[in-house]
Amino acid sequence: MKDKHPNNKENTPEGMEALSRHLKEQSMNLDDFLSEEEWQKFLQQRPSAHHNEEEETSYHQVYRASLGRTKRKKAIISGSAAIAILVIIISSLYYMSGNHNSPVTQIAAFTYKNISANPEQLSLPDRSVIFLYPGSEIKYQPDYNSSHRQVSLSGKAVFTVAPKAGLPFTVYCQSIATTALGTKFQVDGQTTDPRVHLYEGKIVIRRIQDSTIKRYPVIGETIAFIEKENKFYTVTSKAPQTLANIPGRQANNTGIAGRNKSPGDNEDNAIYRKPVRNYLNFSNKKLSTVFDYLARQYKVEIHYPTELAEATNVMFSIDASQPIDRILDNICQTTGMTLKQSGDKVFTISK
Repeated sequence: MKDKHPNNKENTPEGMEALSRHLKEQSMNLDDFLSEEEWQKFLQQRPSAHHNEEEETSYHQVYRASLGRTKRKKAIISGSAAIAILVIIISSLYYMSGNHNSPVTQIAAFTYKNISANPEQLSLPDRSVIFLYPGSEIKYQPDYNSSHRQVSLSGKAVFTVAPKAGLPFTVYCQSIATTALGTKFQVDGQTTDPRVHLYEGKIVIRRIQDSTIKRYPVIGETIAFIEKENKFYTVTSKAPQTLANIPGRQANNTGIAGRNKSPGDNEDNAIYRKPVRNYLNFSNKKLSTVFDYLARQYKVEIHYPTELAEATNVMFSIDASQPIDRILDNICQTTGMTLKQSGDKVFTISK
């Protein structure tokens, strides 16, 4: 480039034009010559003796060619960086949005797990009743019964649904969702292939990820969803035999749900007779309220972290026949707390 610089007296205007064309065509090497700052410095420091109209024109041809290409190169780099940042932001938002197929499992404010050896009866805010089997767990959101009635089930339970116009009742279990308006049915997720048995009313069972795959069982029918085949199958029209083993409940000899033996005495009534056991039911109560009630009922002292207990809402169905130490131990296991007993009458609960 030095050989083609205007300070060399042997250069001509034609040579400067050639250099200008060279710079415009070789945009990848512009930064190897002079940057915008270097051009400005060079133009300001030139001896005044060299200032004439011809040289000024020649210098600025080269300067504009170099400066224009450099700016375009910077613009391309800046634009590419902006696009890359935008792609990262969009990808992050998409990743954080997650899967919304089962909304109950994403924000579950109320959780209850049956850690006892016997089935437990629970009441929901809409007066629907859940008969929860041992080891099973339910979850639902704070706005249950206001904008929706959706429950997530892990395990096995029988649902007696209270009718409510405009708010269908839906149970999510494994890969299926069972929806009803007012009915009685059982959902069993303890097996590899989840199954649903209908006792009364009408329900629709669908796959969570594909609502076009669905079944409408009739009363007394048990439907199983085979995950590998992506299909629903009718398993049996008999009532599940396990219900006959529920304490305080009976099943007639026919085993056909909904078949009347006599007016007002059908199999549903026999199966769902009120339990003989006495239960203490706490529905969406503060944990502090539960502890205070148990302390009065069993005449013991229960010390607990006040702030945490005041801020925690729970739903419990407690077998009243159990001793107080067993009841408190079950509550602590469910809420993630620890229990320490001092003598027969003093219990200390901590996080």
